Amino acid sequence: PKKLLFLSRIHQKKGVELLLNALKKCDYEFNLVIAGSGDQNYIAKLKRDVEHLGLTRNVSFVGYVEGEKKKQLFMNSDFFVLPTYSENFGNVIAEALSYGKPVLTTNTTPWIEIQSKMCGYICSPSVDDILKSLITISKLSKKEYLYMQKNAFIFSKNYDVSVIAGQYLDTYRYLNGDIELPNFIDSSS
Repeated sequence: PKKLLFLSRIHQKKGVELLLNALKKCDYEFNLVIAGSGDQNYIAKLKRDVEHLGLTRNVSFVGYVEGEKKKQLFMNSDFFVLPTYSENFGNVIAEALSYGKPVLTTNTTPWIEIQSKMCGYICSPSVDDILKSLITISKLSKKEYLYMQKNAFIFSKNYDVSVIAGQYLDTYRYLNGDIELPNFIDSSS
């Protein structure tokens, strides 16, 4: 089975229930690791949901992780999933991409480019749309998957600290009148 990783604050807005219900409906078997901390009552409810849905063999909760354990979770996963109802930037998505992990997230994040850059899938925060994406993931050939991994790693370079710092510096230089319009600013707007 392909290995999915959810690593985030465990909260109702993150859509974990949607993912669990989509996994239950999926004919293909996935293994899901849920990493993060949150309200203990809510996490207990999710664990009961996993049991009720018959997913105990395929879903594990590992709690809050950092450092080497976090790195290993990324390295041992095939896809990063964040089926959220609402998200701002979502640093963890950039982090997953930096490990070359394709991402499945929703159109309620600012990461729509993931699909056009061919390093993941974007869907609505619904069981049916997440299920469709999981089915697509399950049918990826090894060649297609490796292509997505490569694209994820390349796309992640846009979010490297040195790139962003350079863009800030060029913006300052532009505003100061020292350079022409930086190439990352769209002059048509």
